[in-house]
Amino acid sequence: MAGRLQRVAAIERLTATEREAVKFLEVTLKQAARFIRAMQRHADGAAVALIAALAYAN
Repeated sequence: MAGRLQRVAAIERLTATEREAVKFLEVTLKQAARFIRAMQRHADGAAVALIAALAYAN
């Protein structure tokens, strides 16, 4: 999803503020994905399901 956001931002004409907001979203999505992957490696199935549900609900 972060990659899609990055591609759309590259195509669209954005103001400096909009580019900054898009970059913030991109970084946030990448960090969330890393967090979920880390939790999947170190948690049991129930905890992973809960974390994933919370992450996708927001």
